[in-house]
Amino acid sequence: MSMLEDRDFYPFIQPGDWRHLDSCHTRRLLPDSDELYIAYGQPGDESNDFLNKEALAQSGLETNAVHERAVTNLTKRHGTRTWTQLDIGGVTVLQRTGDPYVSADVLNSKGLGKLHQFLRSGAVYVAIPTCFSFLACAHASLLNGIVAGMYAEAVANRTGPLTPRLLAVANGTITGFHEPTLPEPVTSDRDEAARHLGHGLAAVFEIVTKARGDELVGPDAFWEQMRKRTKVADVDFSATLDQAKEAFSARLAPPAEGEPPAGGKPLVLADLMVGAARALLDEAGYDAFADGVLRAAVAIGQAGTGFFGLGRKMPEGVLTVARGLGGVLGQDTAGLKA
Repeated sequence: MSMLEDRDFYPFIQPGDWRHLDSCHTRRLLPDSDELYIAYGQPGDESNDFLNKEALAQSGLETNAVHERAVTNLTKRHGTRTWTQLDIGGVTVLQRTGDPYVSADVLNSKGLGKLHQFLRSGAVYVAIPTCFSFLACAHASLLNGIVAGMYAEAVANRTGPLTPRLLAVANGTITGFHEPTLPEPVTSDRDEAARHLGHGLAAVFEIVTKARGDELVGPDAFWEQMRKRTKVADVDFSATLDQAKEAFSARLAPPAEGEPPAGGKPLVLADLMVGAARALLDEAGYDAFADGVLRAAVAIGQAGTGFFGLGRKMPEGVLTVARGLGGVLGQDTAGLKA
């Protein structure tokens, strides 16, 4: 039986610098991009066996027929493809990891279509930072931070890196690469901005402490870390940030008897915080603020994990959340490690 007739004949996503690109039969993932390609073959115990151009010519099959056969096999493969579901600040991130053709699930248009309903969003973004991983989320910046860190780790460890870029999905179809942007500036009114900053910083604290699953770090410790690390030269902004402490504390305070808990999704509040900071600061000032917030989040994520301060590290779940927050803040997450 030839490779093409085997039920384990699958598509594989490969990077644009794949060393077998010239000899094997491939097609672009996106028609106008040389960044990612689709190759076809069978998984092996030690290495995969790919369909080369000579074998394709001998088969007499059209390239579209080969593609359809491989994708059909992919959607019928044995075992249930389950998602790991992570909630970060009220936003769902879905992830699959495993075999070397997990990333090829981006070719399953029916599966992509279901993501809109599951994530309750018309705008969906997917990512394949490695050939062993596939992620989906409706919040582009959050996903971008997670994926950038995963991709950098895969490059460093040589574990099948593909791309740190996101793919936009509309109506179950990949429409192209998506470049995340920061939220637009929301207000220059100092009182309103202080409220957004305070609520957003409280949301960051909530998100990280939930990921930790404990109460080792108190809100005041996070605030002190943030103020120490936020090196913003703008005196007016510094004063507004101090003013934000009241909103920060109010957000985190237990509700009074008979009162509802504080409302608003934490990630929405974090986005408003970013917009407020961008309204009050120039680019350099915003970067200094965002860097300080991320460093404070990392510090409390690591707190209590070392012996007398030595060997501190972030648990894997906290690392994912910290990377996501880095994306929300527009900061580089490539250097964040467990």
